Amino acid sequence: MNKIKGHQGDVIFTMINELPTEAVEVKNKPIALGEINGHAHVLTGNVKRYEHIKRLFYVVLGVNAILQHTRIENMNDDTFTSTKVLPVCDHKPHRLPAGIYEFWIQNSYNPYKKIMESVKD
Repeated sequence: MNKIKGHQGDVIFTMINELPTEAVEVKNKPIALGEINGHAHVLTGNVKRYEHIKRLFYVVLGVNAILQHTRIENMNDDTFTSTKVLPVCDHKPHRLPAGIYEFWIQNSYNPYKKIMESVKD
C-alpha cells in the first residue's frame, strides 16, 4: 500500500499503519490556527481525532475527508463533519482517503536562539 504524505502550509501529514494504543479520542477542532489573519487548518468530514502527549492523529472513515485552510469563523460543529469545500484562505484543500494519519506542525532551527521552533503560517 502506498502511504500518503503531504503538507498544507506549515501542517504536515503522513499515513500510518496504526494508532498508538495510548491515543485518546477527542472532539475535532482546528489542527493549527493562523497567528495573524484568523485562518485555520482543519480536517472536515467523517473523521475522528486522537491525541497522545503532543502527537495528533486522525482516523479518516469516509472517502471525502478534506484538509482545509479557511477562516476560523467558518467553523462550527456542522462544518467539522461536512464534506463540502469551505471558502479557501491561502492553501488549496486536500482530499484524504480512508486511513490513519499523523499530523504535525513544521519546525525550523533558529540559529540565534539555538532552538527548534514551529513555523508560523
